[in-house]
Amino acid sequence: MRVCYSLYACCYVVGLQILGSLFVTRMTNLSLKFGNCYLSAAGCALFAVAITATNDFLTAYEFAKAAIKLSDHYSDLGVGTAVYIGVSGSPYIWVRHLKETIPLMKKAFHFGLESGCLNYASYSATHIMIYSFASGESLIELQETCELYLNWLKENNVPILQFSQCCMQPMMNLLSATGKNDYQFNEKQYLEHFRNVAWFNAAYHLSKLQSNFWTSEAANIDWVKIGRSGLDSIKHFP
Repeated sequence: MRVCYSLYACCYVVGLQILGSLFVTRMTNLSLKFGNCYLSAAGCALFAVAITATNDFLTAYEFAKAAIKLSDHYSDLGVGTAVYIGVSGSPYIWVRHLKETIPLMKKAFHFGLESGCLNYASYSATHIMIYSFASGESLIELQETCELYLNWLKENNVPILQFSQCCMQPMMNLLSATGKNDYQFNEKQYLEHFRNVAWFNAAYHLSKLQSNFWTSEAANIDWVKIGRSGLDSIKHFP
C-alpha cells in the first residue's frame, strides 16, 4: 500500500495520471481483498478522483464519502490531509455546492500543519483562496482570506508560493482595483521556472484567461489560442 501510494504521487507530479490511476486501483483492490488500513482512506479518495475523470460523479462522490469515514476512523493526520484535499478538490465539487468544500479544505490545511506535511497544507491554502473567490465571497472577506493564507505561504517560504500567486491573479486584479492588493506576481520568473511543468503551466493559462476576460483588452485577446495552450498543458491530467 505504501509503495503504491508513493508511486501515485510520483506519477501525479510528472503528469502520468493514467499510470497513477493503476496504482490507486491496486490500493483499492488490496483493501477490498485483505481489509482496511490507514492508507485505505487515501486509496479510496484517489480512486474517487480517478472515477471523476470518467464523468461518473455520483459513484466518485460515494467513494469520497467512504474515504472521509476511513480517514476519520484511523486518525492519521498525514493521510488525512491528502484525503481531504483529494475529495474536496475533485469529487465533491461536482455534486455539492462549492461553498461546502471550503470547510473540507480548511480541515486539510490544519491536518497538514499538525502533521508537518507543508506541501499538502500549501495546496489546500491555495484552493481555499480559489474556492472562496469562485463561490462569491465578498471582496472584503476575500481580502482577509488571502492575507491569512498568502502570509502563511510567504512566511514558510514553501515551493508552491509562486504557483499560489499565479492562481490568485484574477482575484488579485480585482483587489487591485479597490487598492487592497499588496502582492506582486513575477510572471517572467514563473514561466522560467515552470514552463515545462504541465500542471503549473495550465494554471498560468487559466489564470491569464480569467484575468483578461475582465479587462478592457478583452476584445483583442485571442481566446482560442490561450484556451488551446491551456488544454495542451493539461492533456495528461484527466
